[in-house]
Amino acid sequence: MSSPPNPIPELPQIIDATPPLVTPPPPEPLPAAVENPVWTGWDVAALAVVTVAIIVFFSLTLALAEMLLWFGKLSFTEVAALPVVIVPAQIVAYAVVILIMHRIAGRSGNSALSELHWNWPQAWAAYVLGGLALAIALQGLAQLLPMPKNLPIDEFFKTKLEAYLLSIFGITFAPLLEELYFRGFMYPVVDRWLYEILSSPRRTRISRTLLLLAAAWGYALHWLPNLAQILVASVLGVAAGALFLARITGEQHSVGDRFVLPVAGFASWSAVAHAVHGRGLFAVTGVLLLVALALTVILARRPGPQRVPLLAIVGAVGITAFGFALIHGAQLTYSWGPVLVIFLVGVTFTAVRAIKKSVAATLLMHMAYNGTITVALFFATDHFRHLERMNR
Repeated sequence: MSSPPNPIPELPQIIDATPPLVTPPPPEPLPAAVENPVWTGWDVAALAVVTVAIIVFFSLTLALAEMLLWFGKLSFTEVAALPVVIVPAQIVAYAVVILIMHRIAGRSGNSALSELHWNWPQAWAAYVLGGLALAIALQGLAQLLPMPKNLPIDEFFKTKLEAYLLSIFGITFAPLLEELYFRGFMYPVVDRWLYEILSSPRRTRISRTLLLLAAAWGYALHWLPNLAQILVASVLGVAAGALFLARITGEQHSVGDRFVLPVAGFASWSAVAHAVHGRGLFAVTGVLLLVALALTVILARRPGPQRVPLLAIVGAVGITAFGFALIHGAQLTYSWGPVLVIFLVGVTFTAVRAIKKSVAATLLMHMAYNGTITVALFFATDHFRHLERMNR
């Protein structure tokens, strides 16, 4: 039999025109000298906001309870300002925040203390003595600096009970939370962030430009009325929050950090510039200009890859110490003398953290530092019986 005249033709071969997926190369590992925590700068910022919110919540709650129970003749505002309300509320709030910190640090599955570089030192007594020596040295320096006769923190030392309450808080809970936040959470993030900036000339130039704009922005704000300054800071804060929300909810982070960080930074700086006046504003602006100058030098000299991690560590120590001094500034009316002392304390603690990789070591120093000042005050006021001697 002959073959059929019209055989079934072969199907044409279908060619897939879809381009192959290109897998991006993995990021280069960071040098061993650079910190690489499991949390981000946004976690650090969120911790600060959450801490303030929790403190406010417990302060208002405790103030209402104490007004109903014991201080019925005082107004709610007066009760909320009492140390017997503020300090216990902060103790409860700090305990809650520490639990949140533990959860954030341990979310990778590793030990939270390991991620935080807790690392209890073997020669722990040396750090206690170091804190004592630091307190003596800086109190001696304070005698040479202009110090206001009255400070807002003095309001917490009006009675013997308040003095004991604040002293215990200042030696225990306050150092613990501050060390966990600044040396545990903030320092490693800033170190990594600065390394990424200094490793890229483009990022370094952008950072220098933003610093110069911020220096001018602080003084430009003071040309506005007081209410307008608050309004500008609030608008920038809302814009930063909206951008951050769009960043975390958008598709593949369509809103990048290059938009969120500058707006958030200028919002924070607007709030600080509003609170700081005169010499304080001049000093902070001077710091911004000095950092911009340092970035200019780095761009000109182009340090090698071996020196960039060291520069990042030095910068991270300074920035962390600056933040540490800033949160204490309100208690010191932002007077440059006492704020400088606190800044030097922050530099010392953060340098120890950077060198020894131990938050426990800085906690021991911090507790010893505060304890030394407390003991000196205890005996200078005759066991807190003559607190009027504090202002002499």
